[in-house]
Amino acid sequence: MRLFVAISLPSEVQSDIHRALKEARQRNGGVRWVRSESYHVTLAFLGEVAPSGLAALQGALGRVVFGRFSARLGAPKAVPNVRRPQVLWYGLEGDFSQLHDSLGKELGQMGFPPDSRPWTPHVTVGRLRKPGAILDWPPPNVEAEWEVTESVLMQSHLRPGEGPRYEVLHGIPAR
Repeated sequence: MRLFVAISLPSEVQSDIHRALKEARQRNGGVRWVRSESYHVTLAFLGEVAPSGLAALQGALGRVVFGRFSARLGAPKAVPNVRRPQVLWYGLEGDFSQLHDSLGKELGQMGFPPDSRPWTPHVTVGRLRKPGAILDWPPPNVEAEWEVTESVLMQSHLRPGEGPRYEVLHGIPAR
């Protein structure tokens, strides 16, 4: 099972992002655009996990402690830069540290190694098939703020030619 831990976005935020990207999607065929219903904030990518390990993983995630907090969509970015972008995303603002740190501690105790790169909260909206220039980037900012009340364990079902489909397996409520 290909798993990751994420924060789901409210449907109205997903729709607002999708609308803001209309021009960019129309003019950039070399981008694999993420479907709006798949927008999320990845907190930790776990990779392949055997089904037999799911119960223990859910138990560890039940020990993750974080309080509710406000998240706000930030500016659109091109990574590593706008001249030769590979990934297109919207940054996020908010106090994600308690959730990210508690999650990292519990996953580390289960043997999942921490990511070697610094983590930046963001919502990926597209990936370039070949790094290169993109038209109409950055798109308009999206004014969106919401309360984060849970994170989720998700399974990624890879579908060649269609993009992944995500399934929520377990909720991790704020407390």
